Amino acid sequence: MKKILIIILVTLLNIQPMAGCAWYDPDYEYFNLFTQSIIQDKSFTPFLMSKSSSFYEEKGVEVPDDNIQAWKAYFNNKLTFEETKKLVYYISLEELNHLKFQRSLDNPILKKLGYNFYTDYKDAVDYLIEAKYLEPYMRIQHIENPDSFYYSERDYKQATDLDYDKIHNDLISLYHATKSKEIKLRYGYQIVRFNHYYRNYKEAINAFDKYVKPLNLKTTPYYMALDQMAGAQRGLGLLKEANWNFFQVFKHSTSRKASAFSSLKLTDEFTFETFLNQAQSDEDRIMAHFLLAYQNFNNPLPKMKDIYQIDPSADVLKVLEARAINELERLILADVHYIDHSTAVDTQDNATKNQTTKANETTKEEKLSWWDKVVNFFKGLFGSDENEPEEKEVQPLAAKKINEEEERLLNNPKRLPLLENEVVYYNANEQEVGVQKHIADLEDFTNELRNVDKDVFWDISYAYLKFLQKDYAQSQVILNQIFTNNADYNKQIQQMKMLNDIVSEPKIDAAFEEHIMQKYANFFIEEHKEGDVYYYDKPSTRDFLQDILANRYYLQGEYAKSFLMSNELTNLTWDPDFELTQDLEKFYLKENKSSFEKEILAKKLDVEDPSSFFNLIYGDYYARNGAFKKAFLHYKEVFNGNGFLIYEYDQWDPESMEYHTKPFPKDKYNFFNNVSPYIFGHNTWVSYESPEEVSMEKETFAHEFDFIHDKMNKVELMQTLLDLERIAQGNDERAAKANQLIGNVMYNTSKLGYYRHIFVFDINNMNGGKFHFYANDNVDENNLFYYKYFYTSSYIDSHNFEVARNYYEKALKQSKDKEQQARILFQLASIEQANYYQWEVEQPEIPYTEDDWYEKKQEQEKDFLQVKRSRYKSNFNKLKQQYADTQVAQELMQSCSYFDYFMQN
Repeated sequence: MKKILIIILVTLLNIQPMAGCAWYDPDYEYFNLFTQSIIQDKSFTPFLMSKSSSFYEEKGVEVPDDNIQAWKAYFNNKLTFEETKKLVYYISLEELNHLKFQRSLDNPILKKLGYNFYTDYKDAVDYLIEAKYLEPYMRIQHIENPDSFYYSERDYKQATDLDYDKIHNDLISLYHATKSKEIKLRYGYQIVRFNHYYRNYKEAINAFDKYVKPLNLKTTPYYMALDQMAGAQRGLGLLKEANWNFFQVFKHSTSRKASAFSSLKLTDEFTFETFLNQAQSDEDRIMAHFLLAYQNFNNPLPKMKDIYQIDPSADVLKVLEARAINELERLILADVHYIDHSTAVDTQDNATKNQTTKANETTKEEKLSWWDKVVNFFKGLFGSDENEPEEKEVQPLAAKKINEEEERLLNNPKRLPLLENEVVYYNANEQEVGVQKHIADLEDFTNELRNVDKDVFWDISYAYLKFLQKDYAQSQVILNQIFTNNADYNKQIQQMKMLNDIVSEPKIDAAFEEHIMQKYANFFIEEHKEGDVYYYDKPSTRDFLQDILANRYYLQGEYAKSFLMSNELTNLTWDPDFELTQDLEKFYLKENKSSFEKEILAKKLDVEDPSSFFNLIYGDYYARNGAFKKAFLHYKEVFNGNGFLIYEYDQWDPESMEYHTKPFPKDKYNFFNNVSPYIFGHNTWVSYESPEEVSMEKETFAHEFDFIHDKMNKVELMQTLLDLERIAQGNDERAAKANQLIGNVMYNTSKLGYYRHIFVFDINNMNGGKFHFYANDNVDENNLFYYKYFYTSSYIDSHNFEVARNYYEKALKQSKDKEQQARILFQLASIEQANYYQWEVEQPEIPYTEDDWYEKKQEQEKDFLQVKRSRYKSNFNKLKQQYADTQVAQELMQSCSYFDYFMQN
């Protein structure tokens, strides 16, 4: 089953940049192949690049909790980190009292420690008991805004629920009673926090000076207390003092950096530059520069250079480097590729040609991206000789000759990855810097750091920057020279070697497919995931590699393989393209498929009988274009519909609030069977939602053609149309009626017809992309690079309007019956309306950003109306001038309000 959220998301976007009240997450729009969290100082993890949330988060990566580390050390490492965490945060007050008073112990950690633990660490356990009692109340007093529209009844505890004097005096007493200086500091923290949350701000500040500062112990609890004191200062409006103290907490704490940063209140008078001016040490200056770089996320490089001048080995340089690389990834490794509308016509042409040369003739006219100018691919490629035993690492090959075809593929401007949207960076002097210059500057600076700081992080970063610039050979050389025991680094290195190996290959042939299967098969074999179908994973390395191969096959003219890299075969129903279907059928029939084609691609042929599936598409295509004989022959080859016809569906039950699977009604149209005889009739009114017997009406003479059955499959429908065609060859009233019936079928299966779904592989006529009118420059624009998100593609041509017109005009010429002529003229008028729609969508849109947009839009609509009246109303005019007295005209005036208005005015 498709990931529902993906479908909804991409359908809403429809490959068009848009903004609105739809789900949107910029962290899901690109491939993050450089793992930011490989930085070694995990306390800065929240400050890695994220555009979806205030702070960066990554599953499995935790910020070190310095409070737990401090407790672990206090207990002489008798407990593991996780055990200490459970003791401090999760073991209940009651369980600790059991330990203190030697009652039965159920908790496994306390059982492990035994009753002697209380004897050895009496002060600590007593403190934890007191802290756990206070913790539920440690919330600042909420004061309702008297002007607030909403009122919420409080269902939580807060500090003011406690007896202030009793608690305050108890804490002071315990502070003085404890012998441990470290525990005394923790009581001092509790005293400051209690006063802060009680809104006794002055007392909180005094408590810090009286109970915390004199201990002269700047360990974790000290900065916990300083954090609370800074909050009290802010409560008193002492923003300068509060910000400086929050800055100290940010600088010295590991697990409180994010909260300290959030607590900073910047004003016109107080900015991060203030920290730089107040700096008393190199560490202060480094952190001030870091915050300034973090704030100016567009280009951290100028501040990185400032930090470098102070300390080239500062850990924050790695954080800023990771952020800078991630910003480049968002530009270069897009999950979806947008294109200029002016190239969309070529895209459609290329996608439907089976010759690679055609695609390249089109692309030669386009301007090369700067990536293609930067790249010098011929430094070398990667891989391993197939006859050699498999090695753990992909080794660089010596430079090899590139043939003409490979050179053309390498230089194709649509070869992924690429930069499609230039952005502007700003240097230290606020001067504009292009992406090309920015990445070159970042690379130079990274190389400089490699020579100063021997942490291999810089080698990995440098190699990745080479990868982003398509210098895969140099990237691989750098990676092969790195030796480290760090697991995070090694994982990133191995991934990058694989990326270099696959992305650098000029052409994906059978030999390279075998290479992929030997070394990287797990990255291409789909994993079945259980869970919520609404969940959408971020684009992964697997997704990236699939995109790369899909793109390579597309550029090589292997459209079936490109399609199957991104789609199951059933996705073809969204846009049953004739030429693509031919390619897919050739792939299906191909003998001696490679292991890659068998294991990765052929498994995407998710129908029981692909041959029937293909023939149904061919039949629909020919039927849609009026080639009934060819359609008949293909429909006769549809032997088994079990693989693609609908036999069950999900129906929403409002009572149980669940979907229930129901058998598909046997008498309903199911892509092939149960075509209604009303398809030969005409509209009584335009309502796609109404039952066919309400919206449609049979022609009064339909009974004269007794071979039109009540229910038909598509073979029978084509046979009926062929029989009608033979009759239509005459020159009498019966021929006129036959031509009219065929015209009805073609109009009714057009984009405006009630049965518009019959020849486009859809199950019903409900509104969708297949039934929209598109301008030539807005067709299949997402298929320029590959067939990704094909299920958002729904372009169907409108040729059958002209087929219908041809039959109607023959009928009109043959008919001697004025009533019949009036009916035919109305049908021709409907086709004229369709022609107008086709013309209108070709007209340029007026950008909403233009001055006087509303006035220009109004003027354009007047122009459109004039064109409609002058060019597309000839048949309406004939009806009005020559057939106003017919019964058909009178009935149409009653059922069609627009026609009534036209006839009356």
